[in-house]
Amino acid sequence: MKFVEFGEKLQEIRDSLNLSRDDVFKETGISIEALRKIEKAMQEPKIKTLELLSKCYKVDLLSLIGRYRLDTSVFSISLTNKINKHLNSGDYRSLKDEIISLVQEDLVQAKKKDNKKEIEQIANLFNAFKEVDKTKLRHAEKIVIYLEQYLAYSRIQRKYAFNTVNYSNLELIAINFLIAAYRNNDQHDKGIQLALTIKKDLVDFKLLNTYQISSYTYACLNYIYILHHQERYEEVLETIDELFSNKLIRFSRHNLVELFYRKSIALYYLNDPQYLSYVQVVLDTCPESKRDMYLNSYQVTHEMEL
Repeated sequence: MKFVEFGEKLQEIRDSLNLSRDDVFKETGISIEALRKIEKAMQEPKIKTLELLSKCYKVDLLSLIGRYRLDTSVFSISLTNKINKHLNSGDYRSLKDEIISLVQEDLVQAKKKDNKKEIEQIANLFNAFKEVDKTKLRHAEKIVIYLEQYLAYSRIQRKYAFNTVNYSNLELIAINFLIAAYRNNDQHDKGIQLALTIKKDLVDFKLLNTYQISSYTYACLNYIYILHHQERYEEVLETIDELFSNKLIRFSRHNLVELFYRKSIALYYLNDPQYLSYVQVVLDTCPESKRDMYLNSYQVTHEMEL
């Protein structure tokens, strides 16, 4: 992490608000000395400290810190964006490579500290991604167990279980990957419960950073996939409309196509003639390389007459 640059930016924000370190202490409880060390690049801030300062300064410091992280850091915006892209596209092989590299580095650091609990926790995450085979979740049962163990330990470490304020980017990656594993392992009730939990938590937390917004979108997509599988088409439409009404979200082309695709199918099975217009949007918007795949899905899988 570029400690000096981040510390200088933090002090610049505080000065612009005409706040002394003593003012910040009275507002947040963060000691004057701790804030001084962070601003002078003598100490890396904890997540909880950044959350308190974010509320005090009315600036999303959790997102801001990503700009000052090295590309190998779990807080790095470039890294988390790549991971999110792999999750959205279902490219689990590339996702595995990114995570394995990251987790191996954390594992080395934990072993240096001889922290057995932390080693066990990171090993669970490492083992979960080791089970990924190419672009599919071939060993979903094992992945589910490893991820559940990892998140269970993460919750114990924190004051509030599954509290958005305490979510780290790595936890969000694990949670969204677990929802996908639940889907592939036909544990749909668990997938829905976890997706709804993360959706609610992320909406309730007002200081959303870039990766939390992406995670919210991905949780909604996973929720839609499960609802679709269970033929709960009215709920599919409600969730898609909820996503489109959220002004914080900037949809990727892949996400837009997937949402329009799911909406077209839901409308078709609800006998709503509007499905044809959404089919056309999907075929016009999707990459040329995937057009035949969507056409085949419409005409063969769903027996649509286009």
